[in-house]
Amino acid sequence: MLRQNIKSKLEAEVYAAMLDGCSATAILESRRLFNIFDYIYKNDIWPFFGMGASHCDASLSDLGPFPDISIIEGSLNVAKQYEIILDELNRVRRSIRAETREFIYTGTWRSLDIWSSGEKELPAEDMFAKTIGLMRSIKVFNTLYEYSKSNNPLSGYFIRISSLKPDTIILPHFGITNTRVRIQIPLIIPDGELFIYCHNQKRSYEYGTPIILNDSYIHGVKNQADGDRVILLADLPHPSASLDQLKDFRDG
Repeated sequence: MLRQNIKSKLEAEVYAAMLDGCSATAILESRRLFNIFDYIYKNDIWPFFGMGASHCDASLSDLGPFPDISIIEGSLNVAKQYEIILDELNRVRRSIRAETREFIYTGTWRSLDIWSSGEKELPAEDMFAKTIGLMRSIKVFNTLYEYSKSNNPLSGYFIRISSLKPDTIILPHFGITNTRVRIQIPLIIPDGELFIYCHNQKRSYEYGTPIILNDSYIHGVKNQADGDRVILLADLPHPSASLDQLKDFRDG
């Protein structure tokens, strides 16, 4: 409860700083925000400086805001085959119509879920058989995929197509746990101002290159480009997390 309360107030603090003109990657230069992060770190409210997830497992290694792609073995190979995923999206003619369930954005942010660890099968899964096949070449996902068929699967892990319309901003926010990492594979990259930031770092999207995001740090996205940003997005377990640690988070 304490972490969630502070998390929400920190998100508001960061957003207020951005409205005052502070750039997304200069948040920690604010003396007030630095002092807040420093206090909650030194008092063991969160195990890593700058992190604000509601649930934190201090025994897991701190991967930093944008971990190296090497921590998710196979992710680069999948990203290089993005055209297969995009072709499948176009071929099945499934429009991305559902607004996200988040309330952390201005503009239009839509998504299409194609796989979920807590459900036996989503309607779209069969239509994205090639995409699922590509993702299963990622060892950590394949293990999760196989485990999801058990009688007691882990919930909360998914694969979805995410579409961010022009003039849309995903506001600064923290994820919920450091027991997971998020992989983003660009499918459509419009021309113009488009970037994702996390903590004090910023990344642009490149075809054939995955972005690994540690969303337990403050992060957000800005699309001021001339078209939709479309990505394949998947939440995966922290590469060194044990099954017991993953269950502990979900049970808690």
